[in-house]
Amino acid sequence: MPDLKVRKGSSTNPDPREAIAEIHGQVFNENADITFLFVSSRYDLKTLGTEIHERFSGAIMACTTSGEIDTQGYTENGISAFSLSSPRLGVESFFIDDLQGFVTQTDHPVRRAMQTHYIAAKDRGPKDDAFGFLLIDVMSIMEEKLSSVLGSDFPQLPFAGASAGDDLEFRETHIYHQGVFHSKAAAFSIFHTSHPFQVFKKQHLNAKMNARLVITEADVEKRIVKEINGYPAAEEYARLIGFDPTELNAQVFSDHPVMIRIGGEYYIRSIQRVNEDHSFTFYCAIDEGLVLTVAESADIIDHTHNSFVDLKELLEPEVVLMCECILRRLELQGKGLTSEAEQIMQEHRAIGFHTYGEQFNGIHVNQTLTGIAIGE
Repeated sequence: MPDLKVRKGSSTNPDPREAIAEIHGQVFNENADITFLFVSSRYDLKTLGTEIHERFSGAIMACTTSGEIDTQGYTENGISAFSLSSPRLGVESFFIDDLQGFVTQTDHPVRRAMQTHYIAAKDRGPKDDAFGFLLIDVMSIMEEKLSSVLGSDFPQLPFAGASAGDDLEFRETHIYHQGVFHSKAAAFSIFHTSHPFQVFKKQHLNAKMNARLVITEADVEKRIVKEINGYPAAEEYARLIGFDPTELNAQVFSDHPVMIRIGGEYYIRSIQRVNEDHSFTFYCAIDEGLVLTVAESADIIDHTHNSFVDLKELLEPEVVLMCECILRRLELQGKGLTSEAEQIMQEHRAIGFHTYGEQFNGIHVNQTLTGIAIGE
C-alpha cells in the first residue's frame, strides 16, 4: 500500500450544502492529515463555512478564489479540494487574524507558537524535512510584509502560497478558520515529512529593456501608482505598449505586465486595475522611484510543459498543489490556449486555484505559478 494517500474532488453545484456534501463524498478521509478546499467567492460563505466545519475534521486550509484548478482542468464558480494522509506526514496549521501585530511584534503569540512547533519538530530527529504553505487575504495589503517575516523567522523552511481571490470583483477575499471565512487574515501550515517534495516558482515572462517606467508619484500604502515618467500612469503605460488608455483592462494587463529587478532577478509587479483618475492599483507593493520595465511573454504552453517536466526530473508527483495567477489564466484565455494548459495540469496531477498573487520563500510575486509537488 502506498504511504501517501491523496483524494481529490470538485463540485460546481451552486448550492453550498450540496456542494460540500459532494466534495465530502470524494475527498473525506478520517485519517487525513490535512484537507484543502479552494472555493468560489460566489457561494454563501456563511453556510459554506458551517458545512465545512460540520463535515471535515483535522487541519483544513481553505480560501476564496478567482477560479479553480481541479481534476478536470479549469473551472469557475465551484470548489476544488483534496486531502492528504500518510504516517510519514505531519502538519501543524496556524491562523493569523492580527496581521499587523504578527509582522511588527517579535513576541506575537502566533509567531512564538510557530517557532516553538518548528524547533520542537526539528529536534525530534533529522529524518524528516519540512516545507510551508501560506494563504492570505489580498485585501489586507500585507502579503509582502507577512512573506518577508516568515522568510526571516524560518530561513531554512521553503514555502509557497497565494493570495485569495474573489472572482475578479476586488471587494473581499477570505481565509477559512474553524467554520468561518475571515477577511484581513492568513493561514500558514508547516509540514514535516519524509516524502519527497519540491517547492517551486515558475514564470514565463522576460524583461523587455526598451520600455522604462519610473514611478514618479504613488500612494504606497494603497499600492496606487499615480504617475509614471511624470505623466498620468495609465496614459504613459498605454503609450509605451501602443494602446489607447480607454482600451486598458485585465486582459491587456495580463498580456503586458511590468517587472522590477531585485538582487539581479526580475519579478513581476502586475497591475490590478485602472482607476477613474488614470492611476493604477497594483497587486504588489510599489514605491516612488522604482524603475519598471514592460515584460514580454515566452511561449506560455511550452514553458508550462517544461516546468512540469523539470519537476518530474526531481520526483514523481502524486499531487501538485498549484497556485496560478489569474493573469496567467486570462492570458491563456486571450490566446485560446486554455485547453492545452488544462491538459498539462491534468497530466501532472495539479489541483489548486487561481490567485491574486503568489508567495515564494519570503517574496510576494505576480503572474507566476507557485506550488508544492509531493511524491510517494
